Amino acid sequence: MEKEGLKRSLALLNGRKVTLDCIVTDRHPQIQKFLREAGINQYYDVWHMEKGLSKQLEKISKIKDCQKLKKWMRAIRNHIYWTAATSTSGPERVAKWTSILNHVRDVHTHEDSNFPACLHPVRKTRDKNKWLTTGTPAFYQLEKVLSGKRVLKDIAKLSPHHQTSSLE
Repeated sequence: MEKEGLKRSLALLNGRKVTLDCIVTDRHPQIQKFLREAGINQYYDVWHMEKGLSKQLEKISKIKDCQKLKKWMRAIRNHIYWTAATSTSGPERVAKWTSILNHVRDVHTHEDSNFPACLHPVRKTRDKNKWLTTGTPAFYQLEKVLSGKRVLKDIAKLSPHHQTSSLE
């Protein structure tokens, strides 16, 4: 149904001689394939991506030894919006996105030349318990969700401009 609605909408726009620079949608696989084959540049809605990741992380944060993730949920949600809004290319989006895995461990320099260091000033932390540690179940689960192959591919295509959440 979504694909058919998109086809009809694009036909209407085409009939009125409207040319598209890009389109912002959710990550529906049929829509992706259709737009790719039509040669239309597609971006993904940040709200949909954030909602899906938040659901996964919320579920994980209820597992024993992973409750520390709850402290990071808001920061991760904010990070995805910041990543989309401040990046100019797919590789830069991915570099900024994956930097959160360093940030949650209190590491603020990164190996990726697209985003070599956090932009915030370095602060002394009062609560050393909030940081995650490599090798712990919480960090392992977080890394698994945030750096999955499909997630990284889709992060590169996040819309820097427009969102569809107001239509929901």
